[in-house]
Formats: sequence, structure tokens, C-alpha cells
Amino acid sequence: MSKKKNSLYHQKTKKVQLCKSDLFGEEKRALLSSDTAQSHLDRKEIGAFDYTLIPNIIDGRAFKQKENTFVAIQKYTKFYRAALKNVKDKDEIFAISLVKTKDKEAYRLRRFEEVQE
Repeated sequence: MSKKKNSLYHQKTKKVQLCKSDLFGEEKRALLSSDTAQSHLDRKEIGAFDYTLIPNIIDGRAFKQKENTFVAIQKYTKFYRAALKNVKDKDEIFAISLVKTKDKEAYRLRRFEEVQE
């Protein structure tokens, strides 16, 4: 394998800061990793513009799903659901998923514990 081709497969993951948020009681950096963005390239319903909405989605309502994993929702023309991973011992929150969802799916999130700021 050539050096150039080999370097494509062994690049270090990069992080892009989307915003700062105090969603979990202290100010943390909300990040998107290059690995997450790369793994979502095949999704037709989510484009680059949708990722620019993540800071506003994080400021919306958030619900705890599992330990350190939360879902934030926000309504624009459709509901957006962003899965967030809270890194406890760092000042980081990672956006691990972003999807457009139907109204009834968004309302189902209410069964989870809502995060209070």
C-alpha cells in the first residue's frame, strides 16, 4: 500500500467544536467528531445545513436515555433529535447522532427523565 493511501486509513480523529453548553450544569464544549460525520455521509435526509442546527437543538429539551447518553429535541419544520454523549471527567459533550423524526416519535421521549438546567 502506498504511503498516501495508507495515511487515509490511519488519520487521527478530529473534533469540531459546535458550541458551548451548560446542559449538564457546567459549561462544556459540544463537539462533533470527524468519525461521526464520516459515518453519516450516506444519509440522504441529513445534510451539512442540518448539522449547523445542533447548537440550537442542544438548547432545546433534553432527556436522559442511559447513563451519560441523552437525547435533545427541537422543532423546526420537522423535529430534530440529536443523541449526545456526556463525557463526565472532561468538558466535552459529543453529538453522536442527528436525525429528523416524526412528531409522535419526539413525544415518546417524554417518558424519559428530562434534564433540568
